[in-house]
Amino acid sequence: MSEFRDWAAIPCDLLRQIFSKTQLLTGDYISGQKIGDYIRAAAVCRSWHACLKSLPKFPVCLMLTENEEEDNNMRRFCTASEDKVIERDLPELRGRRCDDFADPTPEGFRRFFLYKFAFSSSPPSPDCMVMAILSPMRLLGFAKPGDQAWTTIDVAAARLLEDVMYFNGSFFAVHNHGHLLICQDLDGPSPKAIEFAKSPSAIINGHDEHYGEPRYLVDLDGSLCMIVRRTGLYDHYNDDNEIEHPNLVVTEGFEIFKLDMHTRGWEKIFSLGDRCLFLGNCCTFSVLASDYPGCVANCIYFTDDHVLYNYGEQSKGFDTGIYNGC
Repeated sequence: MSEFRDWAAIPCDLLRQIFSKTQLLTGDYISGQKIGDYIRAAAVCRSWHACLKSLPKFPVCLMLTENEEEDNNMRRFCTASEDKVIERDLPELRGRRCDDFADPTPEGFRRFFLYKFAFSSSPPSPDCMVMAILSPMRLLGFAKPGDQAWTTIDVAAARLLEDVMYFNGSFFAVHNHGHLLICQDLDGPSPKAIEFAKSPSAIINGHDEHYGEPRYLVDLDGSLCMIVRRTGLYDHYNDDNEIEHPNLVVTEGFEIFKLDMHTRGWEKIFSLGDRCLFLGNCCTFSVLASDYPGCVANCIYFTDDHVLYNYGEQSKGFDTGIYNGC
């Protein structure tokens, strides 16, 4: 009779050592190609899940444009830390984008109602609140646990918004014209969003030279920063030197402004230091480059999020890359 071994009782440090031998882990970092193996290992039993849930750093993955010519559910992700592309079978993402109103059916509006969103805390927390940019008009609305509908905020002022974030105990949103809004009285009968700071270029240059350009908000090492994405129109040629895609929206560069919370003035910054930025059509965040092997400090990793791409005929996801001109 063979001896029974209780694999659920294996010590955490020994489990971690086993995984390091299988190349599942490299130090505190999990290989992009091994994400599936890691998730399956953590699902073996509760003790393994407890040992593994907080150990590694997952690679930063950028989801690439869906290949609509392929009849499958595969989505491709570029792991910025490893310069590799991995594939995952994700049928729930097929044909879906964060912002698209080319499909005017009820299903289309349901699928593409959310533009961007931010949480005040971890979703399991009972006091968590989610603030979202909603609908084709990009209005501001929020919901709390137990709410059956979104509560919209001061529709006249909070529309055509570009990004939203939670910072220092408050929700902030940036308008398409560049001014920064702060949300107030969210627990009261009349929640509102008011101007907190003017557009960075309007303050620095006396006028908004970035009118209509995409804008993003990010917590950059404890400071609220706004990123302006400068774009231009270019034609894409095929191998026969014929215009295949005219007037593609292409990123030309970025400008970064840091907010002084006391004076409400902006300072243009020219370096990210040892951090790097990730931005696109769902979220914006920064990481310490040294925490993710392969990530390059003082660089911006970006994906195509122009509205014409979401119509499905223009940008086609061409505008994806790494910008190192900070």
